[in-house]
Amino acid sequence: MDKLKGLIRESLAEGKVAGVVGIKREDGHPRPTLFTRENIADVESLVIDANRYPLAQVLLKISRKHPEACLGIVVRGCDERAVIELIRNEQVKKEQVVCFGVPCDSETSDACKCPQPFPNEVVEGEKVAPVSDAEAMAQLEEMSPEEKLRYWMDQFSKCIRCGGCRNICPACFCESCALDDTELVRTGFMPPEIRSSI
Repeated sequence: MDKLKGLIRESLAEGKVAGVVGIKREDGHPRPTLFTRENIADVESLVIDANRYPLAQVLLKISRKHPEACLGIVVRGCDERAVIELIRNEQVKKEQVVCFGVPCDSETSDACKCPQPFPNEVVEGEKVAPVSDAEAMAQLEEMSPEEKLRYWMDQFSKCIRCGGCRNICPACFCESCALDDTELVRTGFMPPEIRSSI
């Protein structure tokens, strides 16, 4: 990761970006961090971790507080797609975001069933092959409507309304979330009831 860290340090030192959103390991745990010129030495602690953090959401929060700042972000394929959606939805400005691309490893790609486990431009690392979910989709397509309903009801029954899906969603930018609306999502049920019925 020497090339990636060097490019980030250079971009900070030359003022190309005010800060770079990435992950560093602290007390054995990965955590999102904003690397800046003031803490440029911390870039050495940057990690590319298999744990998923919605770095695009971190970028968005910082960008909302500092709309004039040009910010960098370390992106994998999914992070880059999230940044593109944020730009497309006018949440951040294209000219104020610099992406530092790194590919996922094959284990992470397989776990996510990722069709593009790398960003368009890779600063450092080797691209791995995309993973197809065509076989699983074909199995779903072969199911009868009743089997599909049972399948999806089984999937929905696993939800404990923890909000994790919302928190990890890389393209979430709503000011208020429907998951917080008690009229739409009841709270206090463990496990919660399934909203749809057969």
